[in-house]
Amino acid sequence: MALGKIIYPSGGGGTTYNFPKNYDFGHKLSYVDLDAMERALDGSLRGYLRPRKKAYELTFSNVTKAQFDVFRGLWDVQSDMDLYLDGTTKDATVMIVESPEGESQEAFVSGSYMYSFTLKLEEV
Repeated sequence: MALGKIIYPSGGGGTTYNFPKNYDFGHKLSYVDLDAMERALDGSLRGYLRPRKKAYELTFSNVTKAQFDVFRGLWDVQSDMDLYLDGTTKDATVMIVESPEGESQEAFVSGSYMYSFTLKLEEV
């Protein structure tokens, strides 16, 4: 099974977490538009387009509690992370933007319950 990788804090020299690519159907990539609105001296409102940021959504299923706890811990740390979806090529520097809420599944493998959750990341 192919591996994904997260290095935190961003920039290397930190902790590396390799995870099995057991998220369903790859990942979902979207963009976040950041428009800046400012008032001019005459009171009119003007918008200035800023660069778009990438947003990643990975939906995991049938993962162990240990893997789920690692992602919950990364949420608690709230640091920038380097994301490698294929394990070798850096895709982006991201931050988890929403707490991963796990749902216990009925599956029981090797004495432990399996979980499903969605991980939402946004480029910093």
